Amino acid sequence: RLDGTHYLGIEIIVDNPNNSQDSSWSCQARVVLRLVQQDHAGAGGHDYAQAPYTFYHTFGPNATQRGSFRFIRWDEICQSSHYGAGFKNGSLTVEAKIEVRDVTGVEDSVGKSEQ
Repeated sequence: RLDGTHYLGIEIIVDNPNNSQDSSWSCQARVVLRLVQQDHAGAGGHDYAQAPYTFYHTFGPNATQRGSFRFIRWDEICQSSHYGAGFKNGSLTVEAKIEVRDVTGVEDSVGKSEQ
């Protein structure tokens, strides 16, 4: 709730991938958030109830979270027939597409066997 208005807020959190005290890891990310219209979701693709919210962020030990506290006003979701289509059986779907680039300080463990 900001300035007396309720909002749906979305936050992306990236934790230390090695779960250690290492402070040298980082990754750059492009994040695209969208509210999915549920009444069209099963028809071979998604229709979106709003324009995408896109942000870029470099995640690291001192910057592990980023998002939007004002993704969309709650009253717009509930009252608008356009946004109201996002609700289905009391749930709401938000799509997050995350593109990660320039990862540093993380050992690649894909394909390695445990010893």
